Amino acid sequence: MRDTRFEDHATLPVSTACVVANGMRETLASLLTAPVRVWCTEPVVPAPRAWSSIANGAHGYRVRGSHSEAAIVASAEDIASLVGAVLGEPVTGRGLSVLEQSVADRLLRALASTLAPLVGSNGQCATLDGAQGLSTYFDVVFDGGARGRVGVAAAAEPEPVARPGVSLDDILDADCELCVRLDLGPLSAAQILSLEPGMWLPISTSKGFSGVASVAGTRLCDGECGVMNGRYALAVIDPTRGRSNSPSL
Repeated sequence: MRDTRFEDHATLPVSTACVVANGMRETLASLLTAPVRVWCTEPVVPAPRAWSSIANGAHGYRVRGSHSEAAIVASAEDIASLVGAVLGEPVTGRGLSVLEQSVADRLLRALASTLAPLVGSNGQCATLDGAQGLSTYFDVVFDGGARGRVGVAAAAEPEPVARPGVSLDDILDADCELCVRLDLGPLSAAQILSLEPGMWLPISTSKGFSGVASVAGTRLCDGECGVMNGRYALAVIDPTRGRSNSPSL
């Protein structure tokens, strides 16, 4: 049994964390030329003192993108394990050599390049200088060709990126099917019950009969139906200005 504890869960979707983790898996697998398994923890909002533990003695990079920023951190032990996997020999019990430190820096920068789902495009990478401005955290754990973990911290849930859409000008020449519902006048109940295909219905008004024009079930206007230049037509009536001067065919 573990002691009960409460954590603030982040609004960052687990699916986004999984996208980042999968990108790191592919990046690390390409460097090792060997398969790598990966899993990630659920994003949480660490307490202020927890950030001190996360950043204490860790190495990492902060990435500032087009609409947010994030960071990647790793402990000295995890860095040594990952560097050893890249070089094909264990790196434990001592500090990193100049060559090994160079490999570690390149490895962390490569993993940091996978943070685009959190920060957006054009990410600028710089050495991590603390946890200021970071609010959400999750771990990415590697297994298989390499063993170790890196922490990912994000400033905030990424905002939706506005993308070009379809403007009104793009659809002005699109054809729409116009439907006009006609009001022919009153019918008796007997006439309605006796309706059959092919029957003729009389127009009971002398000045024309009213109709409603609609597209895809959306009501457009009211009008009066009649004949103009030998063709059936609908004279559109504007409810605020009365009858229009010219009928709309």
